[in-house]
Amino acid sequence: MQRNTCLKAILSLALLLSWGPGAGLVTAQNRDWLVVESVSPPQTIPVRTPRGAYTAVFQSGAQVFPDGIARGTLHLQPLGVDPDDPNIVYIGGTADFARDGSVKRVVLRGRTAAGALVIVVATPVPSEECVVYDLVGPGVRASWEAQGRITVVRR
Repeated sequence: MQRNTCLKAILSLALLLSWGPGAGLVTAQNRDWLVVESVSPPQTIPVRTPRGAYTAVFQSGAQVFPDGIARGTLHLQPLGVDPDDPNIVYIGGTADFARDGSVKRVVLRGRTAAGALVIVVATPVPSEECVVYDLVGPGVRASWEAQGRITVVRR
């Protein structure tokens, strides 16, 4: 089941990336929310890629607004590499909601320090303070799980 979820995320991300840098994301139709926050504190995590796995220091903080604007950063630094500025600065995003009003996933558009467009999908794991992250960009595909939470601030 994890593999099917990952394949669906990759397909969704490929479609989002095919829009090009000028296209905006469609925001969720559920308009009773003010902001969705996705936060993962600094931690050491295993990262999976098509070429293998590595251990990295990770943290992320994002705010997504109903108009498609997003703010925040993502740091993903392999162990043993000197830390630098944020790897990704979020520039846009959307939140998908379940029928019960909980967040199914947060899709974030960001730019790397080199200017490449990337997509980060943050999916909460029900009943755990855990978020599954999938990252897709030019020449990059990775996924990992991290402690964190996704919360909704409503009107």
